[in-house]
This record gives sequence, structure tokens and C-alpha cells, in this order.
Amino acid sequence: MRIETVDLSHHTESICSEYKRLSKTQIRLLSSNVPESFVAKFEDERTALKELLDVIYGTGEYDD
Repeated sequence: MRIETVDLSHHTESICSEYKRLSKTQIRLLSSNVPESFVAKFEDERTALKELLDVIYGTGEYDD
């Protein structure tokens, strides 16, 4: 079974400033091969990429 992927690296410039602990290269590498099934869970590609980065690096803001 082949997993279809999406390249979200074109969003790197627009979200890079929100992730100061990650370099543009890290974001590009992580976002270049994202499963379509993951992206489909979110309203848009940019939101999906932000969620991916938040989950992997724990960079999101969490309210307790």
C-alpha cells in the first residue's frame, strides 16, 4: 500500500517566525513529505503544518 504525500514546504516562510527554535531547513525537511491523510484532518495546509510542528517539537502554546 502506497501512502500519498503532500509537500507543504511552500509554507515555510510564512510560519518560520512563529517557530524560533526551528531553522527554516528543519521546517522544510519536515514539511516536504507529509501524508495526505494527516493534512485532511485540518481546515488547510498551513494549519496542518503548524500542528505537525507543534506535535513533533512541543512548540505549541498550551493552556492549562
